[in-house]
Amino acid sequence: MFLTLLTTTGDHGDAAARADGEALSRWWGEADDHEDRFARAFAAYLLDGKALPAGPRAAFRRFRAWLIEAYLTMRRLGVAVAPEVGDVFDRLLATDLALGEARRAAGDLGPVSADLGALRAAAEAEAEERLTQAIMRPVRAARQKWYRDGLAAATREAEGRIDALPVYRATEWLTNRRWLGDAPRPLPVLRLSRPILVERYGEAVLAARRRQQALPRAADRRTARGRG
Repeated sequence: MFLTLLTTTGDHGDAAARADGEALSRWWGEADDHEDRFARAFAAYLLDGKALPAGPRAAFRRFRAWLIEAYLTMRRLGVAVAPEVGDVFDRLLATDLALGEARRAAGDLGPVSADLGALRAAAEAEAEERLTQAIMRPVRAARQKWYRDGLAAATREAEGRIDALPVYRATEWLTNRRWLGDAPRPLPVLRLSRPILVERYGEAVLAARRRQQALPRAADRRTARGRG
């Protein structure tokens, strides 16, 4: 929607919007996934701390302002917003408030040359990006912790499922006399017959069995990681 509005605004004579649209077109090049690429780049800027693309930077800043205005409109209308989304936008609003305070403290410079005006605009843009990155740092840290915790939990679950498979339980029991998972019902002593193994599969099977005994099971790998 934003990209459509940007194009429409540029077509109706807004020179800045037209310049932003042209910068985006150069950035996209021959790619046809414009909206997805735009959204991914902005999300990477906010949530991953990546720098904005240099060419269409002004377009992304315009998009940022547009999102904040949409968020404020939703708040005025009483539209429910997910807490994590509201946290992001409240942080962006705090950034804008801090920049506004800085502008007021600096005072009005009055009429300035085009070059000086461009320098001031560039400095404000850089300050906005740096402050945004700083204020979003806790959000990024929380996302990274959530990912790490989720990955660790998924790994434990997957390894537990693997250890619980009958084929792995049987192999571990027959080779290492260890039962994976919950304690089993009392079982008779089962041993692999060395002569029968050699008769059926040859001497090579003994070396393969020794290698199997040396392999760490999933639970042992977890213990080793915990000690490391």
